[in-house]
Order: sequence, then C-alpha cells, then structure tokens
Amino acid sequence: MLSQKIKEGYWEFRKLANKLSYWFRDYGYQLIIFNKIVQAATKGASSNYPREDNALIFISYYSPPYISAYGTQRLSKFIKYWNLLDQKIILLTTVPPSGEREANPTNMDKIENYCQAVRIPLVEIRNLTERKSGYAPDKYIGWIDKAVNKADEIIALSKPRAIIATVPPYSNAVAAYLISKAHDIPLILDFRDPWSKIDHAWIINNRFLRCISAFMEYIVLRSATLILIADDKHHLPQYLVKGDRWRHKTVTITNGYDEEQFDDGQLTANEDGFFKISYVGSIYGQETLDNLLAPLLLWHQDHPEDLKQVIFFYAGSSALVTKASFDFIHDVVIKGFLSHQDSINLRYKSNLQFFTLPSYIKDHIYTGKIFEMIRTPVPILAICRPNSAPAELIRRTNTGVIFTNKQVPETALCLKRQFDKWKNGIDDYSPNTCEITKYERKILAEKALRSIDTAIDQCVYLE
Repeated sequence: MLSQKIKEGYWEFRKLANKLSYWFRDYGYQLIIFNKIVQAATKGASSNYPREDNALIFISYYSPPYISAYGTQRLSKFIKYWNLLDQKIILLTTVPPSGEREANPTNMDKIENYCQAVRIPLVEIRNLTERKSGYAPDKYIGWIDKAVNKADEIIALSKPRAIIATVPPYSNAVAAYLISKAHDIPLILDFRDPWSKIDHAWIINNRFLRCISAFMEYIVLRSATLILIADDKHHLPQYLVKGDRWRHKTVTITNGYDEEQFDDGQLTANEDGFFKISYVGSIYGQETLDNLLAPLLLWHQDHPEDLKQVIFFYAGSSALVTKASFDFIHDVVIKGFLSHQDSINLRYKSNLQFFTLPSYIKDHIYTGKIFEMIRTPVPILAICRPNSAPAELIRRTNTGVIFTNKQVPETALCLKRQFDKWKNGIDDYSPNTCEITKYERKILAEKALRSIDTAIDQCVYLE
C-alpha cells in the first residue's frame, strides 16, 4: 500500500516538474524575445546603409508549396509580379511537411521561379491547445532567432534595400524588426489580418500576454517605414494598435484576383438543364449554415417543384454540410477543399454564387474569396451585414445583392427570381468591370511596389 502511494506521489511530482519546466521554458523564451525587442527599440536608425536598388528580403514562415489556407496567395503574387518588375527577391521561409503541401502544384506555381528561396528546417512548435494562454506574439516564437541568424548570413552576401514581413504569423514581423534594427534596413510590414486587434483564429486568451503582444506590435509599427494593410484605410483604429498614429505611412493593398486564372469562355452553367448554386469557402459554424439553409427551405416550402431543378455545390472542409442537410434539393455535390483554380472553375459552372459571413466577424474584414467571386461573371447573393466591407465591394462592382440573415423571405424571393430568369433565358447581369479591374493582383502588386519605392526614398523613421 505504501509502495503504491510512493509511486503515485513520484509520478505526480514528475508531472508537476514537467509542467514547471514548460512554464519556465515558454515564459523565459518570451521574456528573452521581449527584451531583444526593447533593446532594439533604443537603437538609432541610419539611412546610410548601402543598398542594391532592386533587392528585397521577404520574411514569411509560410510560403508555397504550403497550402493556400496558410495565407500564401498574397505573398506569392507579390513576389511573382515584383519579379516581373525586375526586383531581386530573397524569400526567407521554412520547409513545409508533406501533409501541408499543395497536392499538385504546377511548375508555374513554384515560388522558386520568381525568387531565391532560403528555407530553414521546420521549427518545432507546441500546439496552442496544450497551453490555453497562448504565446506572445504567437506560437511561432521559436522561428524568430533562426530567421534572424539566417538573415545575418544573407545580408553579409547581399545588400537588400528593404526587409518585408507578411503577417500573420506575427513572429514574422518581430524577426523582420530585429533584422531591420541590426542592419539599418528599412522595414516594410504587410498585414493580411490585424495583430492584437484580431477577433478570430489568432486570439491570445491570457490578458497579460495580450498586452505584451500589443506592446510588441506598437514598437514594431513605430519602427516601420511603410505599413501595407489588406483593408480599407479608414478602418485603421479597428485594425492596428494606435491606428491613427500610423495613417501617414499606411497604404491599403487589398487582396485580389489573378486575371490569368479566369476564362469567361468556360461558362457552362446552362448546359445540363439545372440551376446551379455554389458556395465555396468556410462554414464558420451553425450560424453560417443556417444563413444558407433558411432561404432555400422557404423557397422550397413555397415552390417545391423549382428545387427539383436545382443543384447545390459546396467546396470546403466543413462536416456541417451534408447531403442530408440539403435533402430537399435535387442534388448536393460536396467537393471538399479545392485549390484556387479549381474553386474558380466550380464558380464558372454555377448560375448563382452564395456568400455569407457570421455575425462575429467585424465589418471591416474582407475575405479573400470575395475578390475571385466579383471577377467570376456569375451574380452573387450575399447574406451579411449591409455595411460590411464585402457588401460595400459587391455594391461598388454591381456584382450582386445583399441581405441580412433576418431577411429570409426577401432572400428566398430573390432566389426564386434568379431561378425564373434562368428558366426564361434572361441574363441581365451587368457588373462594373472598370471597378472590378482595380482588384487585379498585378495592378495591386504594382501599387504596392510604388509605395515601397516612395517610402524607401523618403526613408522616414519615427523613433
């Protein structure tokens, strides 16, 4: 009996010791990184660094061939189009494990075609589910020192005129900041999403660590020569810490679409006698699914014969979407996760594109898929808040109609009208093509590069 209690006590002690060692390791390393940031903030800046006119270093933990779900599209398109504008780009990134690679990347998708990719072996990181409090700035802090050390080697052999970090992960920005301060290189930050003000996915539960992360953000933003955001500039207070303070050095570069991926000659929606509705992207939860189901069910209730000529396509990985959920429709085709090109091809096969967002996503947030949707010559039926950024974009481009999730009868009536137009061979879709063209990635990349050139020439540091 005593022996059993000693064994149990020993293993309890081991568990506690392991827990404490993880605690000291995790918090200790975060304190080391935080100390480096504070020390770098006291270092003065210089504009006398010798630079190559067309050399840039890009810092990103994720890059192709990581799957596009990791936010690699924006990065890869910048690099591709800047390379075509004679920029010499060195990409500092990691090696993706096999399970997180694109399944069948084409030769043209390879990032190495457009830059020199320097890949660091994957940095082992603990899963956030093991520590509910999280890490500051994120769980990728182990990548920071490795990126800084590798960048030192790169800069010893080249003379980049700027260093660019794409975030998230926010450790990219911290690494780029430390490199920038160490070598007096202008720092460019590209925000796909907010940092400490983010309201989904990257949230840190621990209040103290959130404050530390926000302070890191403030120091890094203060040192930046230029800030690019994938959002409208008037939303800066909701996007960045002390948002209005950085307005003078912030430029909006939204996400967009690649014209080369679109071929309007492949419209095939009317070939088989079925009215096809497509939904491509995330199902954020039951609310999103209900947004799709409610108007369809009401349409079915009022006009059940119509739904015998309807096919619903879903491309995404949510288990909430099942054939049983839509059993009142003639057919439901569940495609699973698709590449960008396959998603575009699916939209071309539809007569109507569904778009919806849950209520917890803030109004200023765009989603990447909306830009491909406005370029696809198929009308959009959006269920979201009328003042949200996607709704404003749809109105500006005249590519669809917008309803709230409370307007179920109106949405069902719109579905009925679109179906009747299709049945009677009426095509009155007339998008604003001039407005849509503004969101072509090539044009956006050129705008971003002009902004970088101007910022580097002025080389304004606010310390």
